[in-house]
Amino acid sequence: MDDIVERVKQANRIEDVIEESGTPLQRHHGRYLRSSDADQSSLVIDTFRQTYSWNSKSEISCDVIQWVMNRRGLDFKTAVEELARRSRLPEPKWSKETQVARLAARVREECFGMAQRWFQKALWADPAATEYVRGRGWTDETIRESGIGFTGRGTEAELKDLRGDLSMNGVELDSPQAVAILGWRGDVKAWGAKWGIELRSQAQWIDWGFIPGLVGKTRIVYPHVVMGRVRQFSSRNILGAEINSEGQEVKAYNLPVVLAGERQLFFNHVYRMNAEECVVVEGQADAITLGQWGLAAAALAGTAWKDHETALGELRKRHEQIYIGLDGDEAGEQALLGKRSEWPLVKIFGPLARIIRWTNMEAHE
Repeated sequence: MDDIVERVKQANRIEDVIEESGTPLQRHHGRYLRSSDADQSSLVIDTFRQTYSWNSKSEISCDVIQWVMNRRGLDFKTAVEELARRSRLPEPKWSKETQVARLAARVREECFGMAQRWFQKALWADPAATEYVRGRGWTDETIRESGIGFTGRGTEAELKDLRGDLSMNGVELDSPQAVAILGWRGDVKAWGAKWGIELRSQAQWIDWGFIPGLVGKTRIVYPHVVMGRVRQFSSRNILGAEINSEGQEVKAYNLPVVLAGERQLFFNHVYRMNAEECVVVEGQADAITLGQWGLAAAALAGTAWKDHETALGELRKRHEQIYIGLDGDEAGEQALLGKRSEWPLVKIFGPLARIIRWTNMEAHE
């Protein structure tokens, strides 16, 4: 069902739908559009991310489906069907299983969207974290536009604040989505049974008696945004080494699949689906730097490109030119060349893909 929802959003440009609903827009070639109606001056449309924010109505970072829901008083299912008809897509087939999966995905995105805003707030409240991201050469505008944040330091006041934000917006604090962010302590096996979570891949949580979360680990947080919705988080430790149970230093951390769903590409803040060119890089920081230079980029968040094979194939369909710019270290070269020098990424992107060899890029992880 996520496929039809994404097709609906891709086929319905949010600025067109908003204008058709009777809201006049100041049309120009910039990224952001505003209403030309003085009474709607707080309405801002991000044409790159295909979202809108309307502060006076407390509608923040909403997508085209939410616009139709809020303006027409429709539920999610009916709004998707309306937009499918508008764009002449096949009528969605709603089975019980797909509705359950769709609801779970929507709840996760709502929870992660709230967490992302909290992480952003935590970044600006922590001088050391702010100094770190500025030290990457990023401007304050880039830092804000990219949506990156900070996990905080795990103080009780921070945890209380975040729990309050989530609870106030109807998120159950022991739900898998919230646990991915907050962590959880108790009978993990019983918790898994309650939520129907298969813990075979994370059996150590049962032995530990707790599930690690993202908040409070002194990490920079990268929100993985797709069509204006936060689908996943990845993070990087920045303020001292973190040691795991095997005594190894942990630099990067991605949310577990059993809690947060499959891994997602990281798209930078200037990425748009109709961009002529797209650069594929390893690190999220590289993608953000390229965004500051005005270049659309997608990051693998590592070298495990096989996790994204389908998504990478979609990039080839969207963009006329793909540039592959992995790191020049051993891992990056191996991912690029493959085990038998078969150049697997070039096979995905086609013979017109171009390889970039970086000579100096300060944002490398």
